[in-house]
Amino acid sequence: MKTSDPRPRRVTRLLAAVGLVLATGSFSLAAQLPAAAQADSGVTKEVTFENGDKGRVTVNKTENMRRETVRVEWSGFLPTNNVSGLPFNALQPNSERMPVAVMQCRGKNPTREQCVWYEYGADRYALEFDPAEAATDGVYETGYVPFVDTKGETHYLDDCPPVGGECGDGITDHPGDWFTFGRQARLAFTGADGKGAIDFEVRTGDEMPNSLGCGRVIVPGTAPIECSLVVVPVRPMPCTSPDVPAGCPDSISDDYTLLNSYVMAMSGSNWKNRFVFPLDFLPQEGYCPLDANARLPMAGSEIAAEAVYRWIPALCTGAAAIPSSYTPVGEGEARRQYHQGLQSFVVGSRPVRPEDTDRATAHAPLSIGGFVFAYMIDRPDNQQQVTHLRLNARLVAKLITQSYRGRWGGEPDLSGVDPTTRFLPNQPETLFGDQEFLSLNPDLTGLILDSTMSTPLLVTGDGDLPHAVTSWLLADPDAAAFLKGTPDQWGTKVNPAFLDWPTPADQFDYRDTFVGNRDARPAKDGQCTVTNPTTGAEERYTCARHAAQLHELLAQRSSKLRDIGTNLLNGQTLQSTEWDLNAGVWKRPAPQRLGGRSLIGITDYATALRYRVPVAELANGKDATGRPVFVTPNDQSMLAAVRSGVLDQTTGTIGLDYTKLGAAAYPGTTIDYAAVATTGLTAPTADRYAKILEFAASPQAQTTGPNLGALPLGYLPLPEELRVQTRTVATAVREQKAAVPPPPFTDPKTIGTSGGASARGSVGNTVNAAGGNNNSAPAAGPAAQAAAPAGAAPANAEQATAKRAVVNTQADRSGFLKWGLPIALALGLLAAVAVPLGWLGSQPGTPVNRFFLGLRDAVRRR
Repeated sequence: MKTSDPRPRRVTRLLAAVGLVLATGSFSLAAQLPAAAQADSGVTKEVTFENGDKGRVTVNKTENMRRETVRVEWSGFLPTNNVSGLPFNALQPNSERMPVAVMQCRGKNPTREQCVWYEYGADRYALEFDPAEAATDGVYETGYVPFVDTKGETHYLDDCPPVGGECGDGITDHPGDWFTFGRQARLAFTGADGKGAIDFEVRTGDEMPNSLGCGRVIVPGTAPIECSLVVVPVRPMPCTSPDVPAGCPDSISDDYTLLNSYVMAMSGSNWKNRFVFPLDFLPQEGYCPLDANARLPMAGSEIAAEAVYRWIPALCTGAAAIPSSYTPVGEGEARRQYHQGLQSFVVGSRPVRPEDTDRATAHAPLSIGGFVFAYMIDRPDNQQQVTHLRLNARLVAKLITQSYRGRWGGEPDLSGVDPTTRFLPNQPETLFGDQEFLSLNPDLTGLILDSTMSTPLLVTGDGDLPHAVTSWLLADPDAAAFLKGTPDQWGTKVNPAFLDWPTPADQFDYRDTFVGNRDARPAKDGQCTVTNPTTGAEERYTCARHAAQLHELLAQRSSKLRDIGTNLLNGQTLQSTEWDLNAGVWKRPAPQRLGGRSLIGITDYATALRYRVPVAELANGKDATGRPVFVTPNDQSMLAAVRSGVLDQTTGTIGLDYTKLGAAAYPGTTIDYAAVATTGLTAPTADRYAKILEFAASPQAQTTGPNLGALPLGYLPLPEELRVQTRTVATAVREQKAAVPPPPFTDPKTIGTSGGASARGSVGNTVNAAGGNNNSAPAAGPAAQAAAPAGAAPANAEQATAKRAVVNTQADRSGFLKWGLPIALALGLLAAVAVPLGWLGSQPGTPVNRFFLGLRDAVRRR
C-alpha cells in the first residue's frame, strides 16, 4: 500500500474512529451555566483569528494540580452545527462542524506530537487543503501526527509512519496507559452565542506514566515532567491551493465533509490558533519520600482520606519530618486490625469500644466531612446537565434495596415474555419512573429510563458509611415503614428479599436472587436445557446468559469512594448488561455518551467537589407548614449537624442521632476520629503519633486551601473546641499513661461558640456562582454548595448571590424577568441583615425562618 495518498482508506478509518470515540463517551456538552467569571477567576487567554475575531478561553485552575476536574469556558468561537446547518447534536459528533478540542499535553509549550488526541483524530486531509501545515513543526505525508511518549518512543497512529514507508495493517500503536485510563482528550461544542464550556479531568503521571507523566519523575535523574492543557477551536480550512477547486469541497461522496470536524483539530491551520495553559502539579498525594520502613502506619475512613493525603507530604518535609502513610480501608476492618494489635492509629466516625480492646484508647477529632448522593445526569435533546436534584430517605431506601425492577439486557424466555415482568411486576423500572421522585423533581419528568438508574454505585466492605446511611433511613418514619414492607402511596414496595435485612447495616447488601429465565436448567457441560413450550423439544442455551441473576448484573459495586466519583464523572456504569458473544459472559457496557448520561451513587463530599460532580439535596424533617426541608452540605449545615450530635461520655466522641437532627443540619455529615493507643507504644512512636495529631489540629491543617498541608474542599474546619480535644489527646498519646482525657465540652450544642470555628482563608465550601476561581469549585460542580441550608439565612452576600445564580439556571426565563428585580432587592436586604438574622433564620418555626423558606420556594416554583 502506498502512503502518499491514504484517502481511499480514510472513510473506513474515520467510521471506525467515530465508533470508537462514541464508545468511549468522550464528547461533552457545553454546560448551560453562568459563564461570567470574576476578575481573578482562573487564567484567561485570548487569540486573534485570521478574520480579526477574538477568541477567549478561561481555565478555572492551573496551579497546585492533582488528579481533578477543571472548568474550561470559552467565547468568540464559531458555533458548532452539523453538515445540514442544524443545531449540534452531542450524540452525533461525526456530523458536527467547528467543534472544540480540549487535550492534555506534555510540555509548557507542547508540539502536536506531545498531545494526547484520539488515535484517528490526528488524521488530516491532503496537505493542499491546509497550506499552513508547511509552516508548522513538520509535514507528514500520510496525514497523521504520531505521538511521542515520556521515554521518547514514537507511536504511529493507524500504523502509518510520518514520512516514507507504507501503512501497515491499520492497527494503532499507542502507550499502554491509553487502555487503562483512556485518552486525555475531550471534544466539546459551542453554542449559537459563540460560548461553550466543559469539565475536563486533569491527570498526573501517577495515572498516565507512559503517555504524559505530568508532575512526576519518569526517567530517573531527570526533572518532573511539565504539562499543559491545550484548547483548539476547529475553524474552516483555508483551501487556497491551486489544486483545489473554488472553495473547500463539501460533499459526503467526495469524503470532504469532515474538513471542519474533529479530525482536523491537529491540522496546521487549527493548531496555530491553540490556547495553551501550563499546569503546575503538586507532589504525589499521600506520598512520603522517606524510607518506607520508617513510615508510621495509619488506616481507616476513606471520607477522611482526602484531608490526610493532603497532610502527609507536608508532615514529611523539614528537619522534624514525620514519615507516615495512610491506607483507606473499611472502618470495621480498621478497628479489627486495631483490636488485633496490627494498627495503633485508626480513623472512623464510630469509636473503638473499650470492651473490644485491652489497650487504653483516646479519640481525637480529625476531620468533619460527609457522604453525598452524587449524580451525573443529562437532560434529553442536548438541553444541559442536571444540576439540581432532591432525594428523601424513602427514595434512598428504594435505591439501596434493589427495589426498582430494572431492565433485562438479555432475550425473552421461551414464552416470549420479558422476564423482568415477573420480577416486582408493579415496581418502577428506575428512579426516573418513580412517582415519588417525580413529585420532588417535577422538572425531571421524561428523562431516559436507562437501567443504570435502577441501582446506585455503592462502596463495598464493612464500614461506617453504610451504617450511617441506614441509620438515617431508620430515623425517617416513611423510610423505616418502607423497609418493613409498607408501600408508598403509589404502591411501590420494598424488594421482599430485604424484609429481613438487619439494619442499621455495616455494609450494603445484594440480597435479590431473581433468575432471568425461570425455565433454564443447568446441564453438565455448562449449557442450560430448556423445554420449548410449543414443540416440546429440548433446546440448549448458554447458562451464563439466560440463567443469570438479574440484580447481580445490575449491581454497581466499587471498592473505593474515589472511584465512584471518577466513574460518575466519566459516565462509566458498573452494571454488567452487555452480552459478549465472543467471551460468552456479561460485561460492562462502554461509558455513556455525553448527552445521555444517567448515573447516581454514594461518595464522599470532598471527592464530589474534586471531580465537580453535582450532589443531591437531602430531605431532613419538615418546616412549620409540614413541607419537607431539603438540605445541602456546606459549612452551616455541617456545623448544625455536629451541634445536633450526642456525646458518648465513655469515648469522648460525638455521634449523630438522626432522630434529633435540627432542620438546618445536613444528615450526611460525619465526624472522623483518630483512635490512638495511649499505652503500649514506644516513646519515639508515641511522640510521632502525637505530632501528627498536633499537626491535624494546627491552623495550617484546618485552613481550607489548595496547598499541601491545607484542608481540601469538602470539609468543615474543626471548631476550636474539637481542636483543643485533639491537642489534649496528643498529650495523652505522647505520655502513654493509659489516659483517656474527656473532651473540653459537655454539650455539642456549644461547639463553635468559643471562636475559631472556621478557618477558611481565601477558600470556602460555597460554590462561586460566577464559575469559580483557582481555589474554589465553580458553579458547574456540586450545585448544592451554592445554597445555605434550608431554613437558614445565607451567611453573607456572596453566598446569597451564589444561591440565587444556581437557582436561576433552573428557572424559566420568563419567570426570571418577572421576578428578577424583586429578588435582587431582597438579596440586597438579606446581605445587609444576614449576620443578626442568621441565628433566627436557622431556628425552625420562627417568623424569620418561615420568611426565608417562602422566598426560596417562590423562586424555585417560578
